[in-house]
Amino acid sequence: MAVPFLLVTCFFVFLYSGMRHAYIEQAKRLARFTAVCIADRIDPEDLDAIKTAKDMTGETYKKLQDTLISFHNSAELIRYAWIMRRSTAPGAKTSDYEFVVDLPSSDEDMNGVIDDDEQTDLPGTKYDASPYPALINAWNTSGADDTISPDPPRPPLLSGYAPITNAAGRTVAVAGADVTAEDIEKQLFAVRVMVFTFGGILAAMFSAVIVLYCSRRDMLQQISNMNTELQHKNERLEEATTLRNDLSNMIVHDMRNHMTIVSGYSTLLKDSLKDYQHTHNAETSDIWHQLETAIKQLIDFMQDMLILAKSESGKLAPHFQMTDVKELISESVKCCDSIASLNKISIETSYPSGPIESHVDRHLLIRVIDNLMLNAIKHSDSYSKVKVTLATSLNDADQNIILITVADEGYGVPPEIKNNLFKKYHAGDNSVAATKAIGLGLAFCKMAIEEHKGRIYLKDSPKGAVFVVELPWCNNDPTTAASQGSGGKA
Repeated sequence: MAVPFLLVTCFFVFLYSGMRHAYIEQAKRLARFTAVCIADRIDPEDLDAIKTAKDMTGETYKKLQDTLISFHNSAELIRYAWIMRRSTAPGAKTSDYEFVVDLPSSDEDMNGVIDDDEQTDLPGTKYDASPYPALINAWNTSGADDTISPDPPRPPLLSGYAPITNAAGRTVAVAGADVTAEDIEKQLFAVRVMVFTFGGILAAMFSAVIVLYCSRRDMLQQISNMNTELQHKNERLEEATTLRNDLSNMIVHDMRNHMTIVSGYSTLLKDSLKDYQHTHNAETSDIWHQLETAIKQLIDFMQDMLILAKSESGKLAPHFQMTDVKELISESVKCCDSIASLNKISIETSYPSGPIESHVDRHLLIRVIDNLMLNAIKHSDSYSKVKVTLATSLNDADQNIILITVADEGYGVPPEIKNNLFKKYHAGDNSVAATKAIGLGLAFCKMAIEEHKGRIYLKDSPKGAVFVVELPWCNNDPTTAASQGSGGKA
């Protein structure tokens, strides 16, 4: 099956190579012919009058230059035309040449600048002809370069040469005409288009033959499909294992937050017991109650780890039930108030007057609120405020939603980490103005809120950080509501 294509490819490669060789030979003949014509038009005695750059202002130089210009303009491929002679300096070699006449400076590429390769070479400018045997031999007979050669600062060239002889038959100079590789390539482009177009037509004919061989590959294709399916299953298994590990890390992160709360309440309780005679017993009981609540939440998280370890899918398994979101947030605020007090930070709340009941997973949502509040406290200065707001609204689809906002007056989130804020394991640097150690917590928040078919995002704020949680306000399972429409409250 590959043999016909190989044969066709080889055929067109040889065809193009042959046509390219023929075209380059044609360019060599053109350059040589132009050089011979220039040499035939030049009066050798005029060259004796050109010695230095001062002679460029004379009529003789202008006449010689006009001759070069006329040949340059008459042949489209001729980029440069010039006259050189051998150097007469003491010790000069046969390969040491110098310019006599060159084309005037002009903006050939029309870029608004006279580039180095567009500058006129002044009479007497030295030129080393040793890389160009045809130029050295041109003192005796006309010829052309065998291949395209570099000629800095000019682009790669293919040049033709012809001797200029006096009445006695002695060579006094060499006329040259150059064709650039770029101009040759432009002409070859049309050749390539023709060759490859014809090749495409021929390849299309062979494609009909290839169809006959497709049936022989069916069995191999089936095996390949089975291998691909097996590979995908292995990848999904690896993803499930990775996700299970990530969730375990997130739960451990939450445990650390609640251990911070336990530590805060323990400190308060310790101070309270020291001054028991000056402290009301009810206050001590309340602190003890908050400590028990935090410990209970820590036990719940440990239970989550056990459930996760037994899970085969490695995904969160939320349990939705009707919950008063207002009461849930109040519980979280009360739980975090001790750590805020230790840091001399006040927590302000703004709730609707009545209850806000919706179908949510109580444990997941309270963990989200705890994470956001602890992050806000952690990155706030002393004597600042953390504001927690609960409200209801309509989204762009006119569906009822619950809005939970946690705002602080800290340093905010640096712009360079905003795009990665909710990615796993992401954290800022250790500077004061940076957000630190929030990667796993916010990654968990995003995962938990998305399980509720909601979203969490960072809102632009002139000061501090403002995190917003949007949840569907619904009477039934949000996963069912998402598939059936709004399902919101009237």
